[in-house]
Amino acid sequence: MSRWFVFSSFIFLFSALPVWSNCKTTRFADLALLDNVREKFSDYSLEYKLQKDAVEQKKANEIRERNTPPIELSVLLSGTQVAGRFTESAEARFTYDINFASKFLNRKRSFLLEENYDKRIQNIDFEERIEYLKKTLLWLYSNELSKMYEKRLEILLQREAYLEEKQRQGLSVAAEVSRAKLEIISLENKILAVNFRQEILTLEFENVNLSVLKNVKILWSPVIRAPSCAKRSYEITVAQDNVKYFNVQKNIDRVSETISSSFFASQDLNESKIGPTVGLTLNITLLSPKTRGTTVRATSEKLDQSMRDLHLASYRLDKLYHEQEKVEALIAANLEAVDTEIEERHRILEELSVRAALGQTVFDQKNNTLLELSGMQEVRIQRVFDLYTGWLQFMSVRGLED
Repeated sequence: MSRWFVFSSFIFLFSALPVWSNCKTTRFADLALLDNVREKFSDYSLEYKLQKDAVEQKKANEIRERNTPPIELSVLLSGTQVAGRFTESAEARFTYDINFASKFLNRKRSFLLEENYDKRIQNIDFEERIEYLKKTLLWLYSNELSKMYEKRLEILLQREAYLEEKQRQGLSVAAEVSRAKLEIISLENKILAVNFRQEILTLEFENVNLSVLKNVKILWSPVIRAPSCAKRSYEITVAQDNVKYFNVQKNIDRVSETISSSFFASQDLNESKIGPTVGLTLNITLLSPKTRGTTVRATSEKLDQSMRDLHLASYRLDKLYHEQEKVEALIAANLEAVDTEIEERHRILEELSVRAALGQTVFDQKNNTLLELSGMQEVRIQRVFDLYTGWLQFMSVRGLED
């Protein structure tokens, strides 16, 4: 059974696997909003611009090489002295590669390389988008935590003031006052850490207008459905392209340097009355087992490695899918439980408001409930942030979108 048949069978089976639809970085509405805001910024950070420029240069060089005709023109000047007579001669030689099979295969290989460079440029664009979304999402997440902590600090300060008033009234609440002060110090340290993180992120941003970003309002309320992606990745695409490339290269190795022709003209400079000698040579290599065999075997090894890379890439992709599905299912379940707890805290606060309207003292219960609610809201936004960043990481590893 030929290697190409095995490869074709594998591709058929692979393409016959269940195919889903909708696999975008903008799968969640919040990420779609951030992606739209990105249009207001410059296209590339310096790092990705340099990467793209390098690939575009390689592509341009490949096109130039492909369109350069396979010709050589050389001039040889020589002088000899025999029996005291000095003779000078000049020879011009024009060589043209008439190995049409090799030329056809080389052009085919060149077009494959050009296509590969185009895909790499698209991949760089995609990587730059993912990196932008990650950074802006982290900045907004830090900003949201900062506002949340500030509100929680107000609640803790109210508790501290309430306990200190009780202490002035002679009640034994010294331990509670100390605990409240420690909680305030701990929360203030969190606020400093979050603000510092935002400052660091601000320094990392390139070509981003923070005034625009500060006005972005995302909801942190994703609609979670099972991921729906076709089972393909950039890694698989590269491996498939390598298989095609080395199959063509193997055929090139078999036919290269088998036939060539040259036209030459030489002239004795001492005998100008005698016209030049002209001729045509045709060089055909009938047998070269060692040189050609070595080259073909080396390419065959690279082809075999590309086949293994393709199988490994498909295995890694399946594993990536299953892990993403499991992680999202866990996050969805956790968010559902947290939302239930948040609803319960809101119900308690409504009940306490009714009791307060009736003249009952509910400060302790309300203050504790507000702190619990703040903690639950923090957990919730953390889970949503994990969901978004996990999806972006998944798309980054996958390397393309449907």
